[in-house]
Amino acid sequence: MTGLTEMRRGWTLLHENDCYLCEPFWGMHVALANAASGQLETGLEILSELIAWTGQSGQHWLDAELHRARGELLSRLDPSDEASAEASLNRALEIARHQQTKTFELRSALGLARLHKRNGRAGGVSEMLAPVLAEFDVERNLSEVVEAKELLEQVH
Repeated sequence: MTGLTEMRRGWTLLHENDCYLCEPFWGMHVALANAASGQLETGLEILSELIAWTGQSGQHWLDAELHRARGELLSRLDPSDEASAEASLNRALEIARHQQTKTFELRSALGLARLHKRNGRAGGVSEMLAPVLAEFDVERNLSEVVEAKELLEQVH
Protein backbone atom coordinates (compact mmCIF):
# COMPACT_ATOMS: atom_id res chain seq x y z
CA MET A 1 0.00 0.00 0.00
CA THR A 2 3.03 2.29 0.32
CA GLY A 3 3.17 2.94 -3.43
CA LEU A 4 -0.48 4.03 -3.54
CA THR A 5 0.05 6.26 -0.51
CA GLU A 6 3.02 7.89 -2.23
CA MET A 7 1.02 8.40 -5.42
CA ARG A 8 -1.79 10.07 -3.50
CA ARG A 9 0.73 12.23 -1.65
CA GLY A 10 2.35 13.31 -4.91
CA TRP A 11 -1.01 14.12 -6.45
CA THR A 12 -1.94 16.18 -3.38
CA LEU A 13 1.37 18.08 -3.62
CA LEU A 14 0.64 18.92 -7.25
CA HIS A 15 -2.72 20.36 -6.21
CA GLU A 16 -1.20 22.30 -3.33
CA ASN A 17 1.18 23.91 -5.82
CA ASP A 18 -1.61 24.67 -8.33
CA CYS A 19 -0.04 22.35 -10.89
CA TYR A 20 -2.93 21.09 -13.00
CA LEU A 21 -1.22 20.78 -16.38
CA CYS A 22 -1.24 16.97 -16.34
CA GLU A 23 -4.18 16.52 -13.96
CA PRO A 24 -6.01 13.96 -16.13
CA PHE A 25 -2.87 11.84 -16.57
CA TRP A 26 -1.79 11.75 -12.92
CA GLY A 27 -5.34 11.41 -11.65
CA MET A 28 -6.07 8.51 -13.96
CA HIS A 29 -3.02 6.67 -12.67
CA VAL A 30 -4.05 7.28 -9.07
CA ALA A 31 -7.53 5.96 -9.94
CA LEU A 32 -6.09 2.84 -11.58
CA ALA A 33 -3.74 2.25 -8.64
CA ASN A 34 -6.72 2.44 -6.28
CA ALA A 35 -8.57 -0.08 -8.43
CA ALA A 36 -5.54 -2.37 -8.57
CA SER A 37 -5.42 -2.36 -4.78
CA GLY A 38 -9.06 -3.51 -4.65
CA GLN A 39 -10.63 -0.08 -4.23
CA LEU A 40 -12.66 -0.09 -7.44
CA GLU A 41 -15.26 2.36 -6.15
CA THR A 42 -12.58 4.89 -5.22
CA GLY A 43 -11.00 4.49 -8.64
CA LEU A 44 -14.34 5.06 -10.34
CA GLU A 45 -15.06 8.08 -8.17
CA ILE A 46 -11.73 9.65 -9.11
CA LEU A 47 -12.35 8.96 -12.82
CA SER A 48 -15.82 10.52 -12.63
CA GLU A 49 -14.34 13.61 -10.97
CA LEU A 50 -11.62 13.82 -13.62
CA ILE A 51 -14.16 13.54 -16.44
CA ALA A 52 -16.16 16.39 -14.89
CA TRP A 53 -12.96 18.39 -14.32
CA THR A 54 -11.86 18.09 -17.96
CA GLY A 55 -15.26 19.40 -19.02
CA GLN A 56 -14.72 22.49 -16.91
CA SER A 57 -11.01 22.99 -17.58
CA GLY A 58 -11.05 22.35 -21.31
CA GLN A 59 -8.22 19.79 -21.01
CA HIS A 60 -9.70 17.15 -23.27
CA TRP A 61 -6.51 15.49 -24.47
CA LEU A 62 -7.01 12.38 -22.30
CA ASP A 63 -10.82 12.12 -22.40
CA ALA A 64 -10.82 8.90 -24.43
CA GLU A 65 -8.53 7.18 -21.94
CA LEU A 66 -10.54 8.42 -18.95
CA HIS A 67 -13.74 6.98 -20.41
CA ARG A 68 -11.98 3.75 -21.41
CA ALA A 69 -10.57 3.28 -17.92
CA ARG A 70 -13.99 4.03 -16.44
CA GLY A 71 -15.61 1.41 -18.68
CA GLU A 72 -13.05 -1.21 -17.77
CA LEU A 73 -13.44 -0.53 -14.05
CA LEU A 74 -17.24 -0.61 -14.33
CA SER A 75 -16.94 -3.99 -16.02
CA ARG A 76 -14.82 -5.30 -13.15
CA LEU A 77 -17.01 -3.80 -10.43
CA ASP A 78 -20.27 -5.27 -11.71
CA PRO A 79 -19.89 -7.69 -14.63
CA SER A 80 -23.68 -8.00 -14.82
CA ASP A 81 -24.00 -4.26 -15.60
CA GLU A 82 -22.67 -4.61 -19.11
CA ALA A 83 -24.62 -1.57 -20.35
CA SER A 84 -22.74 0.98 -18.21
CA ALA A 85 -19.33 -0.43 -19.12
CA GLU A 86 -20.25 -0.60 -22.79
CA ALA A 87 -21.54 3.00 -22.78
CA SER A 88 -18.25 4.28 -21.33
CA LEU A 89 -16.18 2.25 -23.78
CA ASN A 90 -18.31 3.43 -26.71
CA ARG A 91 -17.88 7.02 -25.53
CA ALA A 92 -14.11 6.46 -25.37
CA LEU A 93 -14.13 5.10 -28.92
CA GLU A 94 -16.22 8.02 -30.17
CA ILE A 95 -13.85 10.57 -28.59
CA ALA A 96 -10.74 8.80 -29.90
CA ARG A 97 -12.15 8.77 -33.43
CA HIS A 98 -13.15 12.42 -33.22
CA GLN A 99 -9.69 13.40 -31.93
CA GLN A 100 -8.03 11.03 -34.41
CA THR A 101 -5.94 9.42 -31.67
CA LYS A 102 -5.35 6.00 -33.21
CA THR A 103 -3.71 4.37 -30.19
CA PHE A 104 -6.55 5.48 -27.91
CA GLU A 105 -9.00 4.25 -30.55
CA LEU A 106 -7.32 0.84 -30.56
CA ARG A 107 -7.32 0.67 -26.76
CA SER A 108 -11.03 1.57 -26.63
CA ALA A 109 -11.91 -0.94 -29.35
CA LEU A 110 -9.90 -3.58 -27.51
CA GLY A 111 -11.83 -2.88 -24.31
CA LEU A 112 -15.13 -3.25 -26.16
CA ALA A 113 -13.94 -6.41 -27.91
CA ARG A 114 -12.94 -7.97 -24.56
CA LEU A 115 -16.38 -7.07 -23.17
CA HIS A 116 -18.13 -8.60 -26.20
CA LYS A 117 -16.09 -11.79 -25.97
CA ARG A 118 -16.65 -12.15 -22.22
CA ASN A 119 -20.41 -11.72 -22.71
CA GLY A 120 -20.77 -14.26 -25.51
CA ARG A 121 -20.85 -11.80 -28.40
CA ALA A 122 -17.73 -13.02 -30.19
CA GLY A 123 -19.08 -11.75 -33.52
CA GLY A 124 -18.68 -8.21 -32.23
CA VAL A 125 -14.97 -8.75 -31.67
CA SER A 126 -14.08 -8.82 -35.39
CA GLU A 127 -16.47 -6.00 -36.14
CA MET A 128 -14.86 -3.89 -33.44
CA LEU A 129 -11.17 -4.67 -33.93
CA ALA A 130 -10.57 -5.42 -37.60
CA PRO A 131 -11.14 -1.88 -38.96
CA VAL A 132 -9.06 -0.27 -36.23
CA LEU A 133 -6.25 -2.79 -36.47
CA ALA A 134 -6.10 -2.30 -40.25
CA GLU A 135 -4.79 1.22 -39.65
CA PHE A 136 -1.79 0.00 -37.66
CA ASP A 137 1.49 -1.41 -38.81
CA VAL A 138 0.86 -4.94 -37.55
CA GLU A 139 4.59 -5.55 -37.45
CA ARG A 140 4.97 -2.94 -34.71
CA ASN A 141 5.52 -4.49 -31.35
CA LEU A 142 2.79 -2.45 -29.66
CA SER A 143 1.20 -4.59 -26.94
CA GLU A 144 -2.31 -3.51 -27.96
CA VAL A 145 -1.69 -4.59 -31.57
CA VAL A 146 -0.42 -7.97 -30.38
CA GLU A 147 -3.42 -8.45 -28.07
CA ALA A 148 -5.89 -7.38 -30.77
CA LYS A 149 -4.39 -9.85 -33.27
CA GLU A 150 -4.56 -12.65 -30.69
CA LEU A 151 -8.16 -11.81 -29.83
CA LEU A 152 -9.14 -11.84 -33.51
CA GLU A 153 -7.47 -15.23 -33.97
CA GLN A 154 -9.36 -16.64 -30.96
CA VAL A 155 -12.76 -15.75 -32.40
CA HIS A 156 -12.08 -17.05 -35.92
